[in-house]
Amino acid sequence: MHLTKIEIYNGIGFADENQVFKALEEVYNEIPSLKCGRCGQCCADNPRISLLEYINIYKYVRDSLKFHWAEIVDKCITNYFLDLVEPSLNCPFLGEDNQCMIYQIRPFNCRVFGHKSKEEFEMDFTKGIFEQVKNYWRQHGIIIPDEVMKFKPYYCEEVQPLQGKKLGLKNITSIMNKLIAVERRMFSLEIIMDNDNYIPFYKHFTDTVIGLRANKKKPDVMKEYLENKQSDLLKEFLEKGKKFEF
Repeated sequence: MHLTKIEIYNGIGFADENQVFKALEEVYNEIPSLKCGRCGQCCADNPRISLLEYINIYKYVRDSLKFHWAEIVDKCITNYFLDLVEPSLNCPFLGEDNQCMIYQIRPFNCRVFGHKSKEEFEMDFTKGIFEQVKNYWRQHGIIIPDEVMKFKPYYCEEVQPLQGKKLGLKNITSIMNKLIAVERRMFSLEIIMDNDNYIPFYKHFTDTVIGLRANKKKPDVMKEYLENKQSDLLKEFLEKGKKFEF
């Protein structure tokens, strides 16, 4: 589901009027805080987020991060097209100081990082990346670089709860169900459970900025980049992104 700018604004208005953002925050607050050294290494991965979380983050970027708009747009579009061919890409909200630009309203999957075991954490990532790799090979004949295939997200052994124990997968699932209940105030269960709508911010956002053409042209950009380490088509999309305002 590609949300247009108008649909996002309508969603923000509805969520504000019906206290959906407040309910989302209450669910987030059920996740125990963790001790973190703020090294930024965990932010090499881009967590998947729901449509409601996308709208919430969009609102925060619009209202609080205007100085960073150009940087965020550029990183999001770059990540969208090169996420399967360039392993060095980080989350678009990771600042030069290794701090998160949206820490105050960071999404569910960022908040539960460290609450899963290493095995649970890596299993989720591996399943997602291999599905994408198979699709691009089957549909477009694109061979994903070994560096991407062998990449594993950073699992921090130092992250520990400030109080009590880690949640574990069972409790994380329970809180996730509460998040889904909040999301149903705005979206049908069918839309919420569709994996195509549960994607990283940069994918949601690039769909908003560029539209359906982004998905159609992604294989072409990937092929150009793999052959030349640069893409003229990507440059075209980045130029379009410069004109976007939140």
